[in-house]
Amino acid sequence: MKIISRYLLKTYGSILSIALFGFLGLYLVIDVFEKVDDILEKQASLGDALQYFALKIPFIVTEGIPIAVLLATLITFGVLQRNREIVAFKAAGLSLATYGGPIVMATLVLAVGHIVLGENLARGMNVAAQKLWLEKIDRSPKHLEWKHENVWYHGQGTIYQIRIYDTKAQTFHNVSLFFLDQDFKLQQRLDARALRWEAGRWIAEDGAVLDLNHDPVEQSRFQLRRLELEETPEDFASLDTLPEEMDTFQLYRYVKKTRDEGYSPTALEVELNYRLAFPLTSIILAVIGMAISLKQGVHGRIASGIGLALAAGTAYLGLLQVGTALASAGILPPITGVWTGNLIFSALGIYLWIAAPQ
Repeated sequence: MKIISRYLLKTYGSILSIALFGFLGLYLVIDVFEKVDDILEKQASLGDALQYFALKIPFIVTEGIPIAVLLATLITFGVLQRNREIVAFKAAGLSLATYGGPIVMATLVLAVGHIVLGENLARGMNVAAQKLWLEKIDRSPKHLEWKHENVWYHGQGTIYQIRIYDTKAQTFHNVSLFFLDQDFKLQQRLDARALRWEAGRWIAEDGAVLDLNHDPVEQSRFQLRRLELEETPEDFASLDTLPEEMDTFQLYRYVKKTRDEGYSPTALEVELNYRLAFPLTSIILAVIGMAISLKQGVHGRIASGIGLALAAGTAYLGLLQVGTALASAGILPPITGVWTGNLIFSALGIYLWIAAPQ
């Protein structure tokens, strides 16, 4: 690695770390002030409160990376401009790609790290933080058991209507099963007070079966009945995991499964696209920040450049959020809604890069 590249990356890395820690500290201070009344009211222990905020740190870091990158890029090149080091680079015959490229490549690596951190640490720890809040700090009775009410599930040849699903006990309460043929015609209906998983099989309790294959229709009651169903508790795991709690591969499979079953997975597709689009904002903001700083020139003020870049960054992230909201509402297709902001500001970044003083 060239001496200039090492120097640039060292400067950029130092400022990026400061910006990221600043964002983290500000976020935590605001979060503490928002939740301190609830913590005191519930008389939660200091250890639980500290653990809650500690678990949120990786998630906060992933949220702050784009803005930290924008500030770090702008300040790095602002300092280089003020020290006339950019002038020295140009005098030595170095192009913008030569002294700007290492920053862009470092940000690309950071974007990959952003995805990895979000997938392997941030999402899981944030879920753990929310559960800790509900179970040990808030302690509301309604949160102590995780149950789902009035759930519909499309299995293999069977549609389940589950009034209450107790995930811990792997038991459906007040459940109806609709058995269909290949033409999607109803063949049989089973209603049961409970359906539980036991020794590798589903056991229905206290119910009735309506058989539509006979004329007249036959109805029979039962106390216990073993059912040969294709689905296992693992197939219902998606009911116990919210889309935002799934990793990207799980979410992709869930989107595909939902679409194959004939349902609209719009909200899930929006979440999936957002997970891929958001980390890439760092690269685009790095290019925009670099170009704005170079446009300021030697006599430009770093503060005014920061204000301009933050305005551009806010507009960019705001457009991303608006597009995501429109896609979630079904007004725009998921890909269009989520990726429009990236496309527009990518074009802007490329234009500013080309127009920047070389």
